[in-house]
Amino acid sequence: MNIGIDIDGTLTQSLDIERLAKAYIKKNDLPYKLVNPKASMVIDMFDWDSEICRQFYLANCETLHVDVPAKEGASEIVSKLKQQGNKIYIITARSVAWCREPYKISEEWLKKYNIPFDELLVEQFEKSDACRQANIGCFIDDSVSVLKGLEPLSLPTILMETKYNKEDTRYNGLRAKDWRETEKLLNDLHVL
Repeated sequence: MNIGIDIDGTLTQSLDIERLAKAYIKKNDLPYKLVNPKASMVIDMFDWDSEICRQFYLANCETLHVDVPAKEGASEIVSKLKQQGNKIYIITARSVAWCREPYKISEEWLKKYNIPFDELLVEQFEKSDACRQANIGCFIDDSVSVLKGLEPLSLPTILMETKYNKEDTRYNGLRAKDWRETEKLLNDLHVL
């Protein structure tokens, strides 16, 4: 089976983006304020325009995409999936607009944490298109909106729970608090 997996918030530990953004606002003496502390994206969390958001991501690229550790169990379980003959597609929206060299940074991070993959697809803003083209049979992500967008494909999806999606009731599919729960769900789906 072809399995699609997101990086940020799914393979990576969740960062305190709110803290980073507040430090960025203070350092640059910006007039912005927090408007939605439960948002997963900075542009939704603060009353920022897209250019300020882009500058924040570029200034914090190392912290957000390189220094962030992998979630416990991610390497082990993705390795099991690979060893059992599944193809692993890492599908991320990481983009040059927010991160210098998103492919290189992502590839190096995956290798650093021993997370095997067959394909790495960056700048995938419409993950449903990537899933369709790669014939993905199961997808794991931390974004409710991404998983809702995959509903027309009728493929099994797993939401990796985080503080910003835990209470979101728009997604009625499978949920996992960590990679151990993800492993159990994959077993139930006969993927592992």
